[in-house]
Parts: sequence; structure tokens; C-alpha cells
Amino acid sequence: MTTRFFSLLLLLASSNLFAQNLVPNHSFEEFVDGCPSTFNGTVALGWERWAQSPDLFSTCVDPQNFSDSLGWVPWNGLGYQWPADGESYAGLFAHGQVGATENFREYLGCQLLEPLELGETYYVSFKISSAEFGHYYWITTACNRMGAYFTTQDYHWQQNPLSIPNFAHIYEQNIVSDTENWVTISGSFVADQAYTHMGLGVFYDFDSLDVIVTHPHPLGGLGSYYFIDDVCVSRFPVCDVATYHDESLSTRNEVKMYPNPARDLVYVESSSTILSIGLQEFSGKWIRSEEPHGSNKISMDLSGIPSGIYILEIRTAKELERKKLVVVR
Repeated sequence: MTTRFFSLLLLLASSNLFAQNLVPNHSFEEFVDGCPSTFNGTVALGWERWAQSPDLFSTCVDPQNFSDSLGWVPWNGLGYQWPADGESYAGLFAHGQVGATENFREYLGCQLLEPLELGETYYVSFKISSAEFGHYYWITTACNRMGAYFTTQDYHWQQNPLSIPNFAHIYEQNIVSDTENWVTISGSFVADQAYTHMGLGVFYDFDSLDVIVTHPHPLGGLGSYYFIDDVCVSRFPVCDVATYHDESLSTRNEVKMYPNPARDLVYVESSSTILSIGLQEFSGKWIRSEEPHGSNKISMDLSGIPSGIYILEIRTAKELERKKLVVVR
């Protein structure tokens, strides 16, 4: 009776553990004009260009057409990267020199699903990966202070572009130069206004930035450019980590995890090959992992793992998916 009662409490807690993400289209999966057909001709639904022309990248792009292939995933005009979540991601110039513009910036923004409440604490996170050189651009530097800026104003790159405010509510103090992995930028702040919009980019003057040369080019380069994915604004430290699913894609991978709650073993089945599964605490600490060596079904031994709620990360040949797992003793 005690175990069943504890399991019920954990399940009830897990339903409230993942707060609503206030960011629309958080992983840039839905498009205004269909699949991107040019490098920067299509924007993600719910997002706007606040300054210059941030870009959109997707697996749906035709790699055989050079103009389209600039926005293809994984190999595009600025580098090689798979999405952190779903099938698409965005990208922007954090800073650099483009043409005659020496302090070139691109900003990407959205209207939040609801205004922030004055005095409430909000948790912000998004993932970035540094570009390097694709089949069009050569990116020469990496910088710090990629961040999120909140405002009550709506900006547009043509009518009223955002100027550099020299302030951000959340930003990364360290230089991010990783071109292989996604790096999570996160932090929290107390809303001092009923903010309705959020922008992403580097919001500080060049003199405030730390910049390193990562890929020198004899003719110079375009500065720092970052791919962006999996954006979240929430009242809870852990945002909803469910992977984006488009039910219209008949070839979409199907992943099953059972039982849940689990005691001694948890099983994972997938319609595509499972590459690995890993158990993670909400703090980000990895507990254990398994590699099935080409199987579509795998189990993980949960012995020795305390009761609680965890994240099971499942990497298949088609996608990366994360599921909530309740362990009971």
C-alpha cells in the first residue's frame, strides 16, 4: 500500500514538474511559407527578424538545389549540425563585419504565449552551436554573451529594427566555440515588467565582448555565427523536454518506454535502430547508459537508483527523444 501511494504521489508530481513553455514553436519546426526554399527567405511560425535576416535550417530542404541547400540540415552554408530537437533550427550572426557594416548583428525574436507576471521568477534556456565553414560562408571567430533580451516592444528588421541595448536578461559569460555539440545557455530572472516579447542574440557592444579566432581566413571573415534550437521560457527550472512530433510525417520514428513507473528494469522499443539510451537527473548529471549494438529493443537495469523522477534520453538512427521516467522502490 505504501509503495502504491508513493508511486501515485510521484506521478502527480511529474504532471506538474514540467511547466508550460511560453515560447511558441520552440524548436522552429513550423514554417510560415512551407519548407525553407532560400537561405533566409522563410521564417519560423511565431518568430520575427528583429534585426537583419536570421536564418532557418531544416532537413526538408532540397540538398540538390544549391540555393536551397544553403539551409539544409545537416550540411548547410555555414557548417555541419543536426538539430538538438526535431528537424529544424535557426541561426544568426552574433557579431562581425558584413560588407561595410563593422558591428553587424542579427536578432531573432518572438511574442511570448502570455505576458510575464511582475515579480515572478522565470527560467530561460536555449541551445547554441558555433558555426564554422559550410559550402558558402567561412566563420572565423567565436564570442561570449549570447543571450535573451525581454521587452514589451515588437521589432521588425525593416520597419523598426532593434538597436544594440547593451543589456540582456540572460547571457553566457563564456565563449562558446563548440561546433560539434549543442551548448545550453540558461539562467533565471525576476520580471520587473510584464514583458511580452523575447529576443535572442548578442545584445552587448563589441567592446564588452570576448572574442577568439577559431578558423582564420586569409581574406578575413564574417565574425561569430550560432545555430539556435530548443528555446524555453518557464516558471519552473525544468521546461517540457518532450521532443517535437509532427504526426503528419508517416516515416516518423516511434519510441516506446515501459513500464513507467519502473522498479528494476525499464524497456525501450523503437521502429528504428536504437543507438543508445541514457538516464539523467534533472541537474544534468548522467547516471548510466546502455548501447544495444543495432537492436530495436533494449532494457536498462535500474537497481541501485533511488526513487524519483528522471529523464531517459533515447538516441535512435532517426532522432533524439527524451522521456520522463518515474523510479519507485
